[in-house]
Amino acid sequence: MVVGALSDGRMRFNALQRAIAGAERRTLTLTLRGVERDGLMDARRSRRRPEGGP
Repeated sequence: MVVGALSDGRMRFNALQRAIAGAERRTLTLTLRGVERDGLMDARRSRRRPEGGP
């Protein structure tokens, strides 16, 4: 589910969590770490707020 949701391109964590109905934060975090460790994606951490934010 995670790889499928990310197949359209980059997505922020909260947007990904909303896209995957019922995904718990902890489970999604662990899954993303595993997918990154396996080399299927490259996670980029950013402290910037998304455009249009307060």
